[in-house]
Amino acid sequence: MASIIESFKRVWKSPNILPVFVGYLLVQAVFTVLTNGVPKEYLTTTSILCVALSVILFFPWLWGFHLQLSHNSFAEDFRLPDFNLTPFLTGFKAIPLGIVWFIYFILIYIAVTIPLFIILVILAVLTKLFGTAGLVLFILGIVALMLFIIVLEFSCFFVFVAYTRTFSTKGLWNILLPFKFMKIFTKDIIVLILKCIPIFLIPMGIMTLAVFLLNPQDYPKLSPYFPQIPMIWTYAMLLLATFAMIIPCWTVYNYFVEIYKEKSEVVSKLLP
Repeated sequence: MASIIESFKRVWKSPNILPVFVGYLLVQAVFTVLTNGVPKEYLTTTSILCVALSVILFFPWLWGFHLQLSHNSFAEDFRLPDFNLTPFLTGFKAIPLGIVWFIYFILIYIAVTIPLFIILVILAVLTKLFGTAGLVLFILGIVALMLFIIVLEFSCFFVFVAYTRTFSTKGLWNILLPFKFMKIFTKDIIVLILKCIPIFLIPMGIMTLAVFLLNPQDYPKLSPYFPQIPMIWTYAMLLLATFAMIIPCWTVYNYFVEIYKEKSEVVSKLLP
């Protein structure tokens, strides 16, 4: 059975982890600054140019890096993608598949949320009619619906895991594929969510602290102690949040592949 700890060890013991980590952090930091750290007074011109630049140059590299990481995870001798132009080319080649599945996901989300909303309305009516018992049903219904949506989103992610196995799009254009993957991976996804809690606990704590310090205006009692946060501090907090999430995210990408490999025989019946 796939182990999140083993995935963490594979990532951490990669022979090129230090240069790749530093390079990835630099690219992610620049991307984050360009998309989130633009002063409000430049919203009309500079920010548009910055976002366009980040989308054209940095997003394909970051996306391609994750795709290449998944591809490398299929090998027995795992190694992080090197810090070069290969991830950019990988991400650029995957743009058509990404666009199609972005549209698919919107359509799937709309198709799923409408009946789910109707179910929530019915549960709300039951809560009104049956009091405490109805309220319990309403809460359980919300939890079940949220879990269903999360599993569906993760199932969509397995489409790209399948793509990275050989970088072939054959058989991956079927909009119903996530629902087929749900039948195979639902249990594994739920286990993954539970296993990720300790992995992301510390990074999420750091990110929460970063967000807290980035938005002192939301905390009136503390705002006198933070009258103005300079832009360099804002960038530092964004960098800190990025730094804390890199290794856990790489670990999850590797773990996704390990889950996929365990069910490869079943998946092969769905894909040519």
